[in-house]
Parts: sequence; C-alpha cells; structure tokens
Amino acid sequence: MYKFGTLKLNVIPEPVRLDVAVKNGLGGADGVDSPK
Repeated sequence: MYKFGTLKLNVIPEPVRLDVAVKNGLGGADGVDSPK
C-alpha cells in the first residue's frame, strides 16, 4: 500500500499516519510530501 514515502511514514506517529493514508487514498502520493 505504501510504495511511496515508506521511510517518511515510518517516522510519522500512528494517528497521523492514518490521516496521511486517507489523504493518499484521495489525493495520491502528493499527500505524503504536501499533506493538504
């Protein structure tokens, strides 16, 4: 699922990681570098 930004996700707290995952599902890989 996380084939991009894996290293970044490893240093993100669990709740934030879930939030990022949701944004990634909606906006794509850009959600990792610019979560907005």
